[in-house]
Formats: sequence, structure tokens, C-alpha cells
Amino acid sequence: MERMDLSQPWFDAGLQIMVHKPPAVGLVYFVHQLYENGYLKSYFWIAISIIIASVFFNDSRSSIGS
Repeated sequence: MERMDLSQPWFDAGLQIMVHKPPAVGLVYFVHQLYENGYLKSYFWIAISIIIASVFFNDSRSSIGS
């Protein structure tokens, strides 16, 4: 077996040996990522717009026949 010397200058310069870390999973992590990237705010405003449009459309259709 060959011995490896890891005391070379490029290891002291900030280059490091990478170690695999399993990704975080779960609903809370998913929602947190949506919030961090700004998607959650956009989805919120889209949902509010759809709800307001639905209420307005249903209200205007019900008053036509009366």
C-alpha cells in the first residue's frame, strides 16, 4: 500500500477533500427551500388572486338571475 502525503501547499490553500453528505429531505425542508428561493411568496399571491377571482366570479353570476 502506498502512503500519501497530504501536506502539499494546495491543501493549505483552501482546497479540501470532499465528503459526500446526504441531502436533507422532508416536507419542512421542501417548504423552507421554497421560502428561501422566493417561490412561496409567489405561490401565496397566485392563490390569493385565484380565491379573490373565484369569489368575484361566483358573486357576479349569482346576482344575474335575481
